[in-house]
Amino acid sequence: MTKYLIFNNSLSTGKRNSPGTPEAVACEIARAVDKEAKGLYDYVAYSANKPEATLEVLKELPVYSINLTKRKIDLWHKDALPILDKILAVTEAIENAHDSITSAIDDLQFDSRNSEIFHEINFAGEIDIDRAFNRIDNQSEYIFASMVKSVFGLEYLSHAQGVTP
Repeated sequence: MTKYLIFNNSLSTGKRNSPGTPEAVACEIARAVDKEAKGLYDYVAYSANKPEATLEVLKELPVYSINLTKRKIDLWHKDALPILDKILAVTEAIENAHDSITSAIDDLQFDSRNSEIFHEINFAGEIDIDRAFNRIDNQSEYIFASMVKSVFGLEYLSHAQGVTP
């Protein structure tokens, strides 16, 4: 079992974990738990016993730590990641449905304004799509994140930026 320290990262730093490495998996798991982090390079990870981790800690505190084994890495790839992909597909489908219905309502409103018969009617005002979509309560991502945090032992450490002046 190897402990990894996960740090905030910016695209401008040029720091990257090679795809497929345990460090990259650690970052993938952190991104899955942190709803604010969406970019591929929002995090960078180092094995806690490597000099790179020590140097990074001198600049800033890690945000997360995680202990990974080969089994956990395989579990992430074979079990958790496919479920996350499906959860994100559901979220995207909900967003696409909202956009599609909104577009149809806009088309209806445009055509009715240009209609000789219906120009005074506000069809869009009679359709409350936002209330309907606000009632869709998709907690899947939060449930997934909570389970991932528990199963993979992701520990939140700090949002502090830097430990040196």
